[in-house]
Amino acid sequence: MSCSLRLLFSSICGVFLVSMLACGSGSKMQPVATHVYAAGFQTNDADAEIATYWNDGKAAVLGAGTNPSYATSIAVSGTDVYVAGVEGNGTTDVAKYWKNGIPVDLTDGTQRGFANSVVVSGTDVYVAGGEQTGSSVVAKYWKNGVPVVLPDPGQGALAQSVFVLGIDVYVAGWQNKTTQLDPTHTLHTQVATYWKNGVPTELTNGTALSIAYSIFVTKTDVYVAGFACQNLAPNCGIATYWKNGVQVQLTNITDTTAGSVFVSGTNVYASGNQNNDVAQLWKDGAPVQLSGASSGSAANQVVVSGSDVFVAGASLNNSGVPMATYWKNGVPAQIGDGTHFSSAFALAVVIR
Repeated sequence: MSCSLRLLFSSICGVFLVSMLACGSGSKMQPVATHVYAAGFQTNDADAEIATYWNDGKAAVLGAGTNPSYATSIAVSGTDVYVAGVEGNGTTDVAKYWKNGIPVDLTDGTQRGFANSVVVSGTDVYVAGGEQTGSSVVAKYWKNGVPVVLPDPGQGALAQSVFVLGIDVYVAGWQNKTTQLDPTHTLHTQVATYWKNGVPTELTNGTALSIAYSIFVTKTDVYVAGFACQNLAPNCGIATYWKNGVQVQLTNITDTTAGSVFVSGTNVYASGNQNNDVAQLWKDGAPVQLSGASSGSAANQVVVSGSDVFVAGASLNNSGVPMATYWKNGVPAQIGDGTHFSSAFALAVVIR
């Protein structure tokens, strides 16, 4: 896999959790600090990707190292750290999550598994992804390890992101669909879709490729980020988010994508890549500069905590090595070891 492709989030998108701890009545106030957790991978000396997360820049290796692995998403609940991802078994990828470094397998390893997003709601752990079945993929999410299959037209689908609000479970991704273009032509392509409690909503009409990577839900609105094509040309995707099904195009440049969306108050943040693999952040549709985001960089997940905006991704160090990076208010912090290729696909920001 090429450097630029491995840096991009591709089909990976994470979910965040922000927690705040305060003293009880009558106790002395304790100082609070912001802690940044990032998840992704770092290669070993054999150039194999190994699932890793960083806590304030300190690396914790998750993968066993026998086979390649990578982390796609991270959530923090109290003192527990949950990381979703995949790890090879020598034959195929096993979907799993790690709780405080202990792996929990979600698929049995006989078919390829995908674990793209994790979120914790109360005592429940949700992971979105899917599993290969023959030549197709079945979209699903797991609740406490129990799979829930998401309906599709029977031509394959994949879940990329999960968001839980109260009793409602929202999942974004794509499903394959065949559309009749005219009396003699049909098109088989992926269609950006989100499911609410298992009920699908297609975000485009199936006449061109579209994919959803991320979902964020407020009390009244559903936001989904990804890309949508306007025609059938190669590399036709345009970075996009949808608000309640209405498309908001973030750029006119093709071969761009929005991999993450986050809503804070009235502001809508999206992160992704454009201009030949250059990390990009948008706020309310306008581009925001990320320092050091040159060609070969990537912006994956965006998280807002208070007045601070964090973006996970990768950037090149002075030696040209891609390093796992997060930007805080546009200023980069490189957290890889500087000698091995690394990238951060997801963030969790915790104040305590």
